[in-house]
Amino acid sequence: MKSLFLSILFLFVMTQIIFAQADWVHFDNSSTLVYSNDNLGNHLIDYSYAGYKSGGVAIPTNMAAQQTISVISGDNTANIQNAINYVGTLTPDTNGFRGVGLLNPGTYEMDGTLTFNSNNGVVLRGSGTNNTTLVFYGTSGTSITLSGGGVNHISGATTHYITDSYVPLGATNFHLDSVSELGVGTNIVVERPFMAAWITAIGMSNLWGTNTTYYTDAERKITAINGNQVTVDIPLPTPIESQWTVGDVWRYKDGRVQQCGVENMTVSSNFGLTNKAQNGGILAISLGNAENCWVRNIAFNGYGGAVSCGGKWNTVQDCTFVNGPNNGSARPGAFEFYNAQLSLIQRITGISGFEHFLQTRDEGAGPNVFLYCNTIGTNFDSGPHRLWATGLLTDNESGTVNNIHDVITTGGGNGWGAGFSVFYNCQSTNHTIQCPAVTNHYNWWIGGSGANISDLVNNPATFDYDGTMVAPQSLYLEQLKERLGVQAVENIGYTIESPRIASVVVSDKNLQVTASNNSANSNWTYWTLLQSTNLSLPLSQWRTDRIVIFSANGNLTTNIINVVTNSQSFYILKQ
Repeated sequence: MKSLFLSILFLFVMTQIIFAQADWVHFDNSSTLVYSNDNLGNHLIDYSYAGYKSGGVAIPTNMAAQQTISVISGDNTANIQNAINYVGTLTPDTNGFRGVGLLNPGTYEMDGTLTFNSNNGVVLRGSGTNNTTLVFYGTSGTSITLSGGGVNHISGATTHYITDSYVPLGATNFHLDSVSELGVGTNIVVERPFMAAWITAIGMSNLWGTNTTYYTDAERKITAINGNQVTVDIPLPTPIESQWTVGDVWRYKDGRVQQCGVENMTVSSNFGLTNKAQNGGILAISLGNAENCWVRNIAFNGYGGAVSCGGKWNTVQDCTFVNGPNNGSARPGAFEFYNAQLSLIQRITGISGFEHFLQTRDEGAGPNVFLYCNTIGTNFDSGPHRLWATGLLTDNESGTVNNIHDVITTGGGNGWGAGFSVFYNCQSTNHTIQCPAVTNHYNWWIGGSGANISDLVNNPATFDYDGTMVAPQSLYLEQLKERLGVQAVENIGYTIESPRIASVVVSDKNLQVTASNNSANSNWTYWTLLQSTNLSLPLSQWRTDRIVIFSANGNLTTNIINVVTNSQSFYILKQ
């Protein structure tokens, strides 16, 4: 009889599926991700650096309430703003937090707007979405703003120029004309300007003009210098090609507001709820010049836009969106990355609204990630919107979202929505994914489902196992696990279960394995069955038999056909 040896870590559960392996990213025999390169070395980047504290770090929940706020008659704006300002004057702890302004249960009339500005380390917390409601009465603008002074050149600092003829997508090193003033630990911006020849090549001269100030600015930290070669901490979200641009590097100072959050409440627009066709311009929360900030557990009601996420290392999670505008024409964006980088928007539910559910704007440098967002109402579409964001990963978007797209938007001079971006295991009614017809330019649709209505002749994207779910189910979570371990995945809200083998039955030459992880939740995980006749071999030399996942009730049955022989074999069930 065959021996069965099992070593298992499980993340999530869903329905039992056998997963395909994509060409551009897939598992090797040791269940480690490997990436395919094109002829110039371009490959999918590691997106796991996106999110609070560079990914895999839990948003804090244990800060003390330094101010407790209750409803007053009439306008509550000044009362809440004063509490934010007061907490902002307190001495921060070793993690940079000053404390919480806690809103007691109640409905708060808000005739003005709230700002955090330089109030680092301040959290505005409600008593739950069913208990605390802020009702804003403004007819335009932004209700809550978290934004500081931004990122600027250090005065007098040298601008260095990249001398490589081609720095590929996903690179972590490049050569400069000089490394003066630079050292290990220096924070730099790696910049790819949008230049006239490239703008013309991708067909945007009529929309953007050719004398532009557009650019992709990726903030990185130097980890090594070898001669004039510089190595940075996070892969670059775009190639830098001497044919099309002159890449440069400069030191910066960071004036963003940091370590702030808005959480646990309902935020409503009175104007939006009473003028549903005219509320497209009202935004609930802006994370502008913000860093390591968050918005979580917010129910948005009646807004044109819920969250505009800019800055760096920000997370928006566990929010709902309802009663967006429906004027039958231009759709506002519900949740967007606006000139953002290294940020994460996850577990968002769109309930109702005539909206771009998830979108990008204005040269976001990436990596930025939409993760496990879904719609349950009608009239949603989704996709990058304007000015060539790069390094976007849309990972497992699903539900009733109609068209997921990355195309040229001609209105308003928007142009190409995004480049070098990935839609991974997304499930929609249909999708339209395109890319400029320029050599070594890419947008990818990998795995997933829905009708492909793209123009496959003009500006075609790259389709990799379109119509088939691929492993891993979530690219971001697998990358995060491989980089930081399973605890990092738990830290951002995905439970790891410990399954058990229920039975192993041999019938003729077939082996049937049943297992349970004793838990049913709304997520899932894959597992990999490895086989070897030699227990002492390293896992990299074991053979991958198959990849499947647990059912929604936490159980698994799989049949291994015609495998029982007289020789001894070993199986490892490995996450």
